[in-house]
Amino acid sequence: MKSVSLVALALGLAGTSLAADYVVEGQATERSGFYLTAGAGLERSSTTYVNDYGMSELPAAFGYGLTGKLGFALGRYNQHALYLTHHRSNFTISDYTAEVPVANSLSGIGYTYYFGQTSGEPYFGFAFGLGRFDLKESQTDLLVGSAAKFEVGYEITNNIQAGLYSMATATIDPEDEYASELLIVSTLGVTIEAKL
Repeated sequence: MKSVSLVALALGLAGTSLAADYVVEGQATERSGFYLTAGAGLERSSTTYVNDYGMSELPAAFGYGLTGKLGFALGRYNQHALYLTHHRSNFTISDYTAEVPVANSLSGIGYTYYFGQTSGEPYFGFAFGLGRFDLKESQTDLLVGSAAKFEVGYEITNNIQAGLYSMATATIDPEDEYASELLIVSTLGVTIEAKL
């Protein structure tokens, strides 16, 4: 229920920002030095399990992602954005006998470059940081590690942007001192973000 509310909030912000972006129709506005985004999208995640005996790949799963960014923009036209970010992927994995809801996330720092001096131009960005994988029904089955994300998109208006992204995480059991088991999750997604 909480995740559904976050998606609704992100879409609501996108709608109000779209209406307020242009004071005069067709006239782009300058970006703010304060950088805050909230977004939601659809994803496809592939999960690979690696241990001393080899590797096995679970069936790919579709789900949804939630993302947020908080920071500031630099440069004459605020084309360089630096921020703290959190991205959470929600999907279900299957071992052919049962389906288990899981969450896979990245928490770290990111950078985005906007090609245009004002809105209406493409952008690219990347982020890296802590990766986390856990079963939603259990707080004890937690894996931690590293994560990275790359995205490209288009700044539709000064307050709305849409993009494609790729995220990868590699996590282990923190209680496994030999790090003999590794879980790799690769995610491809599409997102729309409201931006201040």
